[in-house]
Amino acid sequence: MQVVRIGLDLAKYVFAVHGVDARGNIVLRMMLRRDSVLRFFANLPPCLMGMDASNGAHYWARVLTDLGHQVRLISPQFVTPYVKSNKNDRNDAEAICEAVGRPSMRFAPPKSDEQLAVQAVHRIRRRQFAAWLGLVPKQRSSGGRARLFGISKRGDRYLRTLMIHGARAALGRAGGKQDPRGLWLGKLRERRHPNVAAVALANKNARIVWSMLSGHAAYQPDLSVKAA
Repeated sequence: MQVVRIGLDLAKYVFAVHGVDARGNIVLRMMLRRDSVLRFFANLPPCLMGMDASNGAHYWARVLTDLGHQVRLISPQFVTPYVKSNKNDRNDAEAICEAVGRPSMRFAPPKSDEQLAVQAVHRIRRRQFAAWLGLVPKQRSSGGRARLFGISKRGDRYLRTLMIHGARAALGRAGGKQDPRGLWLGKLRERRHPNVAAVALANKNARIVWSMLSGHAAYQPDLSVKAA
């Protein structure tokens, strides 16, 4: 039986592979060590492959595409509904295989090394500016577990105070506004303590300010802001 669709669950050392034929029958179910992945798929006829859209997936998408396979990256949140039982590598691979075959599934475009590098720089810079203002949580990590506490309050105290006061004023005037940002602020006030909401908004505003300054751009309202 020829494999027509594969779900590949990526990991650090061992990858789970789940493949089906044209009728949806399971014809491939195995674990592959990382150093065997390239050789295995190089000897496999071209087929449709799905992977979670993690950072490592972009690398493997390029490699497997060069081997002739059709690769699709899926956001993990769209894979979760297809996990049939307990979550493990094999079941995740099966769920990915099922999800990638859905006609209405939404896919993420693979990124090149250059695109990932630019994205990483932008993300680091946005967090560094908020951190410089002391608007990010203090973090203590141990044993692979990260614990978050109150904001660090490092950096420019005066500017941080202005940002938080401005956020409090915006939250106070957000009631009843039906534009995307107003709806988002309303939901934020409902879910969080007023002080937490003010800091969250100040952090968001700081990242907007950084984007404007670094890109020499005027403020453009984000019409895609979700109310949830």
